[in-house]
Amino acid sequence: MQEMSAVVDWDDDDDTELCHEDDGFVYRRKRRRGSGEQPSASVPAQPDLERDRTRWRRNKLLKLKDRYRKEIHRWELISNSLRAMEDKTTQVAEEYVEATAAHLVDTLDSAAGLIDELLVKANTQEAAISHVSNLTELAESICSDLEEQWSKSYIDLSVWSSPPFISSTSTEGEAPLPLLFSAFMIQLLFKPHISLPRLL
Repeated sequence: MQEMSAVVDWDDDDDTELCHEDDGFVYRRKRRRGSGEQPSASVPAQPDLERDRTRWRRNKLLKLKDRYRKEIHRWELISNSLRAMEDKTTQVAEEYVEATAAHLVDTLDSAAGLIDELLVKANTQEAAISHVSNLTELAESICSDLEEQWSKSYIDLSVWSSPPFISSTSTEGEAPLPLLFSAFMIQLLFKPHISLPRLL
């Protein structure tokens, strides 16, 4: 279907005229007049003018297409960059969370192991202290019993008897036996590490 153009003379210039196409295309062209012909309100488009208009529209569309292609490519680059940054950020965050969680688990395990070890040591020390305390009480009880027995035996020695008994039981030039035994008991009370042969 051949497009029709409406020629409107909106200018006082006799050499040009303003043309409106059916698709909204507006342009200015030189007046074309034949010999003896009068200007008409509507004339069919000339082949060369139609060709020029088609070429012009094609060039405009190609330029627009190229511009849109560049714009789309630029936005694709921006989108890919943002997506890569988002993926990288997500990966770094996940690695950080995993590393932090692993470190926290190791720390908690180490702390739990240390606490268990300290509890074992504390229980061992408590048992040792209790054992030593029991041994100390037993030793004190034994020492008290021995001290009481030794004091009683020391008080019951015959050395504390009357002087005639001492003189009668001793021989000339020898120390009385009760006196030697008394000296041994005194040394044993104050110096228990001294042996009996050393005193005799």
